[in-house]
Amino acid sequence: EGQGLTARLVHEGMLLESRLVALAGEHAAQVTALGERHAASIEDLEARLEALSRSKAVETSALFEEAAALRQAKGKHDTEQAEYQAHLEGVLHESQEHTAALVDESATLSSKVVELEEQVAIAVAKCDALQQELTTAQAALEAGGKASSTEVLDLQKHLKEAAEYQDHLEEELAESQA
Repeated sequence: EGQGLTARLVHEGMLLESRLVALAGEHAAQVTALGERHAASIEDLEARLEALSRSKAVETSALFEEAAALRQAKGKHDTEQAEYQAHLEGVLHESQEHTAALVDESATLSSKVVELEEQVAIAVAKCDALQQELTTAQAALEAGGKASSTEVLDLQKHLKEAAEYQDHLEEELAESQA
């Protein structure tokens, strides 16, 4: 009976051993399959990560290029704006100088107008005085007084010259006032 029991135990042990070997083989196959699936998943993830990384690198590079282009455009705009500002300041300076020159010229013309008005007033007074002398000389001549016809002719000549000078001054004054 002991030998039968031993044989049976040995037989069951061999069955268990073969079952364990089969289970170990199955487990090993499952572990291998799982490892292969994990390896494939890891490779897929690595490939996707690499593709994403390349895509992001391209995108990042494009963004850097765009930023550089924008910096360059901003620099150009800033330069153009500074040049335009300098141009405007130059135009303003020229305008101020021109305005100052016009003010000076206006002051000069105003003083010339005042001077011409004074000269016209003097010429008018002189013409009036000559006219009065002429009238007096003509009246004396007609009354048979002291005045001579030569004196009357001289007075008429002086009066004509004074009137022409007055006309000349009035024309000059009109031009200056225009």
